[in-house]
Amino acid sequence: MSPSSRNAGPSPSAAEQIRTTTRRHAVWTFAWLATTALATFGPALLWESPLADAAAIALNLAVGAGMVRTAIHHIRSLDEFQQKIHIDAMGLTLGVGLVAGIGYSLLSTSGLIPWPAEIPLFLGALSLVYLATVLVQTRRFA
Repeated sequence: MSPSSRNAGPSPSAAEQIRTTTRRHAVWTFAWLATTALATFGPALLWESPLADAAAIALNLAVGAGMVRTAIHHIRSLDEFQQKIHIDAMGLTLGVGLVAGIGYSLLSTSGLIPWPAEIPLFLGALSLVYLATVLVQTRRFA
């Protein structure tokens, strides 16, 4: 194998597999977001039934499990370098989530912030940490 072919990136079939798993994971992620919106806003806008609430939450959990499954499959389809980038991002996000999440909750329960600690704001922040870490690591090693 020549030195230039070693740095050529994934083979066309590997690259296509990554595109396929990326698309599949994106579809499941958007489906999970849609079922989250349904479970959140459905009770106020679409129905007034505890049974419908339970069904929407069950659907959200099932679609969430599918999203997690496709995330695992997607990470496994990546090459070792890309896996390292994502695993580093997951580790940092977990650490920030634990430390900042507990701190955020303590600020709220102690009354040091005038608003309740809301999970959507926190999840948005964690998403940005993950995205920023992936982007920085990718640029750093590119």
